[in-house]
Order: sequence, then C-alpha cells, then structure tokens
Amino acid sequence: MGPCGGVCTRHARLGGSGLTYRGKGLRFSDYYAYGTDIHAAAAGEVIEAANDVPEDPSLLQRPDESTEAYTARVQESQERLMKMENGLMGNHVIIDHGNHRYALYAHMQPGSVRVHVGEHVSAGALLGRLGSSGNSTEPHLHFHVCQGSSALDCNGVPVGFSNIKVLWAERDRALQSGDIVIAR
Repeated sequence: MGPCGGVCTRHARLGGSGLTYRGKGLRFSDYYAYGTDIHAAAAGEVIEAANDVPEDPSLLQRPDESTEAYTARVQESQERLMKMENGLMGNHVIIDHGNHRYALYAHMQPGSVRVHVGEHVSAGALLGRLGSSGNSTEPHLHFHVCQGSSALDCNGVPVGFSNIKVLWAERDRALQSGDIVIAR
C-alpha cells in the first residue's frame, strides 16, 4: 500500500465559480489557496524539511489543452521529478509525533518553510506557505500521516479532523480521498 493508505488529504480553495482558480489559472497567484499559511496539526519534532525545490508553472493545465495532451505532458515531468531529490514532494516538512506517527506536509512554496530539522513544534506552529513545488499540477497542500518516517514508503494511518463539513455529503461521514471540505 502507498504512503496514503487511502487517507491522503489535499487542501485547495474554491471560488464562487466552484473552481480552484480565478481567470484562466495560468499563474500560481491565480489560485485561491496559493500562499495560504500551513500550520502543524499536532506537536512533534521536525525530522525532515526541504525549502529549495522550484515551482514549475508548465505543470498547470492550459485552457486550450486536451486532457490527453495534458496527462502526457505531466507524465514526462513526473519521470524527471522522480530522479530529483525531493522532486515528488517538493518543499516539505515531516514531523515525528511519536508513537510511530509521522505527518507529511508537501508542495510548499520555495523559501517559505519556517522550521528546521531537530526543531520541536507545537500544534498550530507556522510551517510555511502552500505552493506548487514538486509533483504538483496546481497549488495545494498534500498532507498525510504514516507509521514510518519515509514520506513515500510507509503505511498510512487514519487521521481525525474536527470542525469540518464534507461538501455534497448527505450526512456526516469519514473523510475520503478527493473530498472537498469547509471549516466550520
């Protein structure tokens, strides 16, 4: 099973149009979530941090591009990213929460990571800003919790969230990959 174990979350924001961006979405700054502060979900020790992976605007889908052409273009980029250190995760932070629980925060803006390896952070500490570095097709935060310290080779564990509402769900239920949520 991959690192998410079916429990990855992806944070983005929707505008009134129901889209994650304004205009044509050709620049990172067009995305509503871009630059949003990222805070630690729980206290722990920073065991890994990367802060110098560039963002690649060529990974954004062009308005006149077919899904097939876009998918082919992104696949080529993924192959290149897999060869780079931190290429897939981009700028990221991994926090050891103890008891074999490690949280990954990935795809942050270059130069925005505010914590360092060995630093103890408390819940709510500012980690950096949401970006689109690494294997990212638009600005978003990839967040998951694992049983091991490797961001890409670990078993995911369920994460509990409070004060959220799953949009378009008929009743309260557990969060699922791909859900869109709002904070209450």
